[in-house]
Amino acid sequence: MKKIALLLFVAGLTFSCTEKKEEKATEEVATEKTTETTYNYKSDQTTLTWTAYKTPQKVGVSGTFDTIKVTGNKASNNAEEVLAGAAFKIDGLSVNSKNEIRDPKLVEFFFKNLVNPTFNGEFGTFNNGTVDVTLNFNEVEKVIPFTYTLVENKLTINGTIDMIEDFNATKSFDAIHEACKELHNGKTWPDVAIEVVAQL
Repeated sequence: MKKIALLLFVAGLTFSCTEKKEEKATEEVATEKTTETTYNYKSDQTTLTWTAYKTPQKVGVSGTFDTIKVTGNKASNNAEEVLAGAAFKIDGLSVNSKNEIRDPKLVEFFFKNLVNPTFNGEFGTFNNGTVDVTLNFNEVEKVIPFTYTLVENKLTINGTIDMIEDFNATKSFDAIHEACKELHNGKTWPDVAIEVVAQL
């Protein structure tokens, strides 16, 4: 009789321990399901790169701006919503191509010949790999379609603008072309590629 009672006690204890483990495992699974990733804009993990072109072979020259301000961004469980509706403001005089000879020329001949060297814009809705960017450059406002890719938490946005056709920056274009004509082998291109990479 004592042996039977002992066996029942051991069986009950084993069942009880197993039940607690199962409950704990269920709780862990439930926690995993309810935990969602929150994406945020991080200025120190975001880069903007412009690429202009020179020479008949269309050699690219790249750079960025040291003064970029982004407002209206938001935290979201959907990475595509973080920059949707966000506005940006860029000081063209802070241009930085990492070339001590080129940058002063860009400031003097290009950006200072714009109606306003500071330009701004706003991101539209990110949808199916396309986002419309409203850009106010040289006091001309235009909506430019950009493309984007989103891989895990890395958002890459790409687009191209034409300084003359899109923003009537003929004065600035002609000035930088003449200043760099020899270095550019007589050819300066009006299109500029823009890439923004943000780790959200």
